[in-house]
Parts: sequence; C-alpha cells; structure tokens
Amino acid sequence: MHIGELPMIIFTVVAQMSVGAFWILGLIQLIGRRSGMSNTTIDRITNAGMYAAGPLLLFGFFAAFFHLNDPFHAPFTLLHIGSSWLSRELISGVLYAGLGACFAIAQWFNILSRTARDTLAGLTALAGLALIISMTGVYYFTETVPAWHNIFTWVSFFSSAFFTGSLAVALALFIAWSMQSGNAAPARKQVREPARAGAYAGTSSVLIDEVDSPITDASPNSSATQPAPQARAGKKTGLMTKVLDIVKRGVFPDGQLSDETVTLAQRSMRLSTAIAAIAGIVLMVAYPFYMTSLGLGSEVERTVAHHIASHGYLAIRLVSLAVVVVLIVLVVRKQLEKATSPSKPLVWLLAGAFVLAVLTELLGRGLHYEGLVRVGINTVFG
Repeated sequence: MHIGELPMIIFTVVAQMSVGAFWILGLIQLIGRRSGMSNTTIDRITNAGMYAAGPLLLFGFFAAFFHLNDPFHAPFTLLHIGSSWLSRELISGVLYAGLGACFAIAQWFNILSRTARDTLAGLTALAGLALIISMTGVYYFTETVPAWHNIFTWVSFFSSAFFTGSLAVALALFIAWSMQSGNAAPARKQVREPARAGAYAGTSSVLIDEVDSPITDASPNSSATQPAPQARAGKKTGLMTKVLDIVKRGVFPDGQLSDETVTLAQRSMRLSTAIAAIAGIVLMVAYPFYMTSLGLGSEVERTVAHHIASHGYLAIRLVSLAVVVVLIVLVVRKQLEKATSPSKPLVWLLAGAFVLAVLTELLGRGLHYEGLVRVGINTVFG
C-alpha cells in the first residue's frame, strides 16, 4: 500500500463523502416539498446534516496540505485552470466550500429569501459536481498511468460519494431525530401537596402543577448571596451554556416533533440507506470488470493487477463492502421499517455501518494508488 499517499487518500474519500451527503440532503428537500411538507418541517430534519458537510470538506483539504512539499505554494496551482485538472480541482473545491458556507450561514440565521437560499444550494451542489469531476479527471486523464485511465476511476469516485455520503446522511438524520425527540417539551408533571387550611380544609391533599420557578434575589441560592469569585464563575458558565444552547437550537431545535416531521425522517433514512446499498453493490460488481480489464491489458496493467490481488487487500475490500451492504439491506432497513421512535441499537447499527463504509473506502482508495505505474517509467512499488 502507498502509505505516502495517505493525505490524498483521506482528502478524496472525505471530500467525496461531503459532496455526496450534500446531494442526498438536497434530494430529501425536493422529496419533502413535492410531498407538500412545509419548509420548517424539512429544515428541522436536514439542517444538522447540511452543517456537517462543510467541516468534512475542510478536514479533507487540511489532510491534502500534508501531501504538498511546501503548502505555501498551493495558490500557484490556481494558475493553470485552462490546462490542469489539479487547478480545476482546487478551484471547484474552494467554490464548493465558499458557496456551502454562504448557504449554511443564510440557513442558520434565516436570512435571504427562500428562493435565494435555494439558488445558493443549487450552486453549491453544482460546485460539488465540478469538484468530483475535476478530482476524477486528475487521475483519469493521466494517460501515462493505464490503471487510472480506465472507466473504473469514474465509477469508483462517484460511487464512493453516494456510498459514504448516503450513510453519513442516514446517521445524521437519526441523530437529529433522537436529539429533537429528547428536546421535545415534556408534559407538565403533577405532584401531591399537603392540603392547606381554608378553602381546602377537609381534603387530604391537592394536585398542583410542578413548574420550575426562576431564582429571585431573595433566594438563598441566588448569585447575590454568593462570593464575588463564585458569581463571576457562574457568569462564565452561564455564557458558555448560552452559546452551546444557541448552537444546539440551531442544529437541533426544541419543540414537539410533528407526525409529518417523523414521517419525513423515516422516509429519508430509508432512502439514504437504499442509495448507499445500491452504490455499494455497484462497487462490488465493478471490481471484477476492472481486474479483468487490467489482466487482459498491457504489461503494465497486468503488473498492476498482480500487485492489487497479491497482498490480500482486494479480498478484504470486497468482503467489507459485502458486509456493509448486507448490514444495510438485512438489518438496518428492517429496523428502520419497524422503528417508531429512536432506539440505541439502531443508532449503533447505523454508526457501525458508516464507520465500516469509510474504512473500506479508505482501503479502496489505497488500492487505487497501487495503480500508479507509468508506461515506460520504472516505478518502485510501496
């Protein structure tokens, strides 16, 4: 395995996951609107995933910088957009991140009109498409590397986006569903209190509503009676709590979940897992065709095929892909069909499928770099 390419392995997998997740969330938005659901209902479900897509891409770019000999020379890659797929990759990545950030800010603070935000979202999705096309072009159009100049490069990169991106969305939706169910306003409790004299004389007890009353200055626990250092510490803690509360409410708003919201969450999770399963199957089917094309190709291609198959990594890759697909189809989707409320076993199943999917994609991208053997140039295998 080419461990020296680890930064690019991480970048390509994570960036594709980010774009795939954004596409799936956009698809959920479209389905919700065509079903006649309100924008508020749709946003409650999709916002958490939307805000996670951007940091994923930034993490990928951060990893990619470690691949550069001098990270400060990265801006010079922008100078050849007319001829270099690497320049196009970087520019489209910056556009995707910038437009996505503008959309996330507009969505968070509820600024701009819905039409303007939809336009931003559409431009972000197109920038993501340009990013994956450019990313694939960097490898596919390197004709001196026959193993990359193969249709499999296009299939694997786009399938990876839908495979990991869909599972990331399914997990984010489930977490949003769980958190918002926990944030729902609880029913008012009733407790018994000893009867007071007067109007209630002759009864043993009465029912009163239990409500939380604010602490007043007369309260012994109020900050007015605390020493000054403790009061300042309380203020700092209170400020941090307020900041966290703002973040939490922006991603996981409070309030009782409507039946419409729960229905959309369930449908979206089933859709996301279905897309992930299909993408995983496409990858599994594509590998035999890819290996066959290499085996029937030039001497360099046959050498690549031998190296990919000889270390056992390909077998691990295919088995792990099959495990994820089986886990999604036979376990996760059946659990989702029966689920009427969030459950810990289901979130662990989803999390396990997602982690295994990311790991197998990292392994698959490592196998991709095994193809780095150029025609007419002796290359030392890692």
